[in-house]
Amino acid sequence: MSKEVFIILIIVLGLQGCKEQEDSYSVYDDVLLEVIGTGSYHIPFNSIFQYDSITQRKLWGEYVESKNRPVEKRRLFLEVSSSLDVHPWDISDLTNLYVEVSLCDSILISTLVAPTKKKEVMDFKKMSVIGRYELYPQNRELGLRTFIKNNDDKYRDVGFIAISKVAFTDDYQKGCFLFTMIDPGGHGHRPRLIFVEKGIGKWKILKEMSM
Repeated sequence: MSKEVFIILIIVLGLQGCKEQEDSYSVYDDVLLEVIGTGSYHIPFNSIFQYDSITQRKLWGEYVESKNRPVEKRRLFLEVSSSLDVHPWDISDLTNLYVEVSLCDSILISTLVAPTKKKEVMDFKKMSVIGRYELYPQNRELGLRTFIKNNDDKYRDVGFIAISKVAFTDDYQKGCFLFTMIDPGGHGHRPRLIFVEKGIGKWKILKEMSM
């Protein structure tokens, strides 16, 4: 083996090693807090209604923006779907976007909705906390929701999220994933398709599309 061929082989193996290190969790670590937002770091807006009407009017303007509300002192828990698969009812909506996006984006979307032989399960060992949000799996048998409700002076359930695996381009420089959130009151928000791009040592959000 010539010296030149050996050097090329080392470079190729090195690049493959870098690709293997890029997975969904590296993207989540970098961008998911921005996607979820930090509004729940502050006490809920509806807590204003525990006061009399005069106090409500006095506080109303301060409570409209979450950043103006007092900081939440309780531990914040966020329920997460145990599956990283795209839900069947979202697939048709995603495929309808093919004609509205670029070729690169349509390839990413088709990769995202491509059927897999086995379900991908959320690995909570790789991602147990997002900012101040402590994650727990969607599992009724654990009884965590009841536990949090019975200890609402110490903990607060800030809602439920479902995230898909990340679909990457071949060079692992861009990707996309689907994100859905439901607040504690059961009010759902439209799923969002999040496009990401590899920056200098960190993933960043490139754009978002509401479903």
